[in-house]
Amino acid sequence: MKTDQTNNDTGRRPFMTMVLGTNGTGKSTIMREILDKCNARKALIVTNHIEEWRDVPEVDLTKREDFLFEGIRKTRCFPPTKDDIGTLAKLRYFRKGIIVFDDARLYMKDAKTDNLIEDLMISYRQQELDIFVVAHGFTKVRPVFYSYVSNIILFRTLDSVAYRKMELGENYQKIVDTQIEVNKKSEKNPHYYKRIKLW
Repeated sequence: MKTDQTNNDTGRRPFMTMVLGTNGTGKSTIMREILDKCNARKALIVTNHIEEWRDVPEVDLTKREDFLFEGIRKTRCFPPTKDDIGTLAKLRYFRKGIIVFDDARLYMKDAKTDNLIEDLMISYRQQELDIFVVAHGFTKVRPVFYSYVSNIILFRTLDSVAYRKMELGENYQKIVDTQIEVNKKSEKNPHYYKRIKLW
């Protein structure tokens, strides 16, 4: 999934991936598989579903040491408050790793969070980051992400891609066709998914 055309200092091409699917399709399972394969790199899960990552140690990103861990950590981010805006702002100090935004619809709901996320998207190559956004469907991902997404891992989804037609641009029809295919095949295999390379 090395799709970004600009290499960073390590020669690695960073990417931004959406993982979309309804409950029980396998989003958390595939994220764990991906993170396990990247065990040489650190990964930070930004979530308000702490129960889904019980085995992952937590950091609050208040001290320098909180950014120097190895392996996988999680940090809490609940519906927007002054403190949670701070949590998202602190991600500018995270370097050379993976950020997973788990069910971001619950803590990204306004222009303030959009601005913080766009700042991160603009600099993710320089920060040597790979970014995953995990959500239940296309409409559950803030529009700000769509300008930067390079891959989609698509499980069964129930919402209409048409609501994101403008953001998806030339990739729109390909994604519509893929959603139809995945939803049909998921009738027999609820964990069926396809990877879509956008650029």
